[in-house]
Amino acid sequence: QLMVWKKLQANPVVPFNTSGGLTVTAWRDPCVFREGDRTFMATGCKLDARDGGDAVILLHEAEGRELTRWQYRGILFRHHSKDAHGIESPNLFKINDKHVLLISPFGPAEYHVGRFDLNTLTFTPEKSGLVDVSDCFHAANVMEDGNNRHVLVGSIRGFRHGRGWNGCI
Repeated sequence: QLMVWKKLQANPVVPFNTSGGLTVTAWRDPCVFREGDRTFMATGCKLDARDGGDAVILLHEAEGRELTRWQYRGILFRHHSKDAHGIESPNLFKINDKHVLLISPFGPAEYHVGRFDLNTLTFTPEKSGLVDVSDCFHAANVMEDGNNRHVLVGSIRGFRHGRGWNGCI
């Protein structure tokens, strides 16, 4: 329903420092997804230089149905470019027997098709590319419509300044 909100006393639900001892300098855009009977959260991050300085996606798993307790499970994905400033809008979803990971590494949206291993909690990309060839499509998100179809939306940016707005979905 999402019409009535009650702030939890244990806020934040996932503290910034619950990342397996890693020093995270940026933490953005959690994506909650289910695989089997388990619930996970993928979060776009940037590691401190002491931890390699990589743009990564950290994986947490819910400890209960309430989604108020989360356990750090590891690095789900590490971006190949050392120049990536971080990762925004990670989305991991399954289509048939493959998984698709969408990310925006502070630039054009990328897709990575591969497999999410529920035993090792790792994602292995097999094919990668850009969601859109322009640098204007950003922050892709996917919703399932109830008929097992996936609907992709994203932010379009790059409009001229001075219009009173910038960007659209």
